[in-house]
Amino acid sequence: MRTLLLAVALATCALPLSAGAGADCREAAVSADEADRNLTEARCWLRQGRYAAALLAAERVLALRPGDAEGEAVREQALRHMQAVPLVEQADGPVAQGWIALQAGYDTNANLGTEAEEVRIPLRLRLPAIETEDLHQRSSRLLGLHGGFDAAFSLSQRNRLRLVGLAGARANLDAYLTRNYALEAHAEHRGDFLRPGFWLALEEQWYNKYGVLKARTLGGRLAAPLAGDHELELFHAVTPKKFPFFELSTIERTSGVALRQTAWRMRFALFGGTERAKGGPSFLDRDFVGVATQASAAAGPGRLYLGVQHVRSDFLVFSRPFLVHRHDEFSELHAAYDYALGRNWRLVPRVVLQENRSNIVVTAYERVQWLLELRRQF
Repeated sequence: MRTLLLAVALATCALPLSAGAGADCREAAVSADEADRNLTEARCWLRQGRYAAALLAAERVLALRPGDAEGEAVREQALRHMQAVPLVEQADGPVAQGWIALQAGYDTNANLGTEAEEVRIPLRLRLPAIETEDLHQRSSRLLGLHGGFDAAFSLSQRNRLRLVGLAGARANLDAYLTRNYALEAHAEHRGDFLRPGFWLALEEQWYNKYGVLKARTLGGRLAAPLAGDHELELFHAVTPKKFPFFELSTIERTSGVALRQTAWRMRFALFGGTERAKGGPSFLDRDFVGVATQASAAAGPGRLYLGVQHVRSDFLVFSRPFLVHRHDEFSELHAAYDYALGRNWRLVPRVVLQENRSNIVVTAYERVQWLLELRRQF
């Protein structure tokens, strides 16, 4: 990867610069020894946003003075900008961006209903099968409007704060209207050997006028850098949930370990946890384990994103109507391609495949969404 970036840097620096830009940086570095001249030039390129030129100048510093701390710092910043890492990984700030997107698509199972047209319950074998009606799978076209923001602040050289927000509404034209919002705040200390942090998140969801979920999450993480640009992370989160329409409340606790790789924005996580009812029916009580991975990479004129997760849930309460302990296995594949139409416009085709395999027929479903977003960034 480093060799590739240096090649890109050489090609980029060979292109014509805007009038006077190259002369400014080189003239600013004439009155020093060779290593210091290169370091001054590297800083100048970095301020001007010429990250390829800054990388080359920083490499020359390190060739003359191996291990030079300032040369390493400039090289790291240039690499981070060239690799387009997430905002929270950048050392200089504050940095903020926002976006709004129009979305259109098709959902093969808008209400997450079962494929079965009729459901037979073992304890009611002598009675006719129950028609699923609204529980049955229903396809629908959809239109959506979404917006969000992402802001990162460097509180000091090693302490960072990140704020993320998302809100949107989607009309399933043959079904119903969904609305949601989510807010997150992340704080992190970037030490040389340990990187502790915590986050707070709020989320709400509605179907039509009915509130179906209110959730708050408090989580903590402890990460340690590994060789190259890898990082190992331990995390734990507690999420009290309310389901207002059903008058239910639960507490979900999740713990896990994750491996992160910066250049590819890759994160691979193994996790497990529990969900328990609060002073009410316990049929949602479950233990779960799962695996999730996500990554992105430059591909042609855009960027390819891929996410996969699999979660197995074992419910603790025996389902008397179906004479079984409920077991669910939820799988999801999410792929998207972010194509730049211009300076601030993006076209994002997206596909989402979901499947919940369950030994209780009314909770088993399959779903495919094809989506197309037109996004404007600010």
